[in-house]
Amino acid sequence: RPQHVRVMYQLLDRLNNTRVAKGVPPVVRYAGGSIRCGQPMLGSGIGECSGALLRSIFGSAGQLALSLHWHDLQALPNFASVSVQPEPQWSRAGGWNMPRSAINQDVAFGAVLPYEDVYVPVDRTRACVAVKVYLKTHMSEDSLAEQQVAVGKLKIVFPATKCSVARETYRNT
Repeated sequence: RPQHVRVMYQLLDRLNNTRVAKGVPPVVRYAGGSIRCGQPMLGSGIGECSGALLRSIFGSAGQLALSLHWHDLQALPNFASVSVQPEPQWSRAGGWNMPRSAINQDVAFGAVLPYEDVYVPVDRTRACVAVKVYLKTHMSEDSLAEQQVAVGKLKIVFPATKCSVARETYRNT
């Protein structure tokens, strides 16, 4: 559920030199929260701020302004903004774990994919996307055999040249 923001920054001195001594790293602030930044690299002055935005930010769609603060001074006001989208209603209601009283169908079958963008980590060339396939029954039959579904089939389509299946777990259990 958490949405992550990653910001790169570079510190320069008055003469535009990038070599910096370690000190207090900057902080990225937004309405309702902040994201801590790591120390800049000594030779380049480049550092990274990375963290999760508060879940409450995703109540509605909109733009979220970011400001960079250093030594409690607002160094770069509104230097960037990120678009936020609301968390889907099914997810806010508990997703596949929502209370039984909220489910209208006797049988539910489907896949859950991340609704947010997936980014490749800085030190990697690939990212993992978890696809969870669920099947639930809420029928009051006489036996477990009558409550079970013998065969369920779901097709997930992806570009084979760009993606691969890393592993399958809990298949046919």
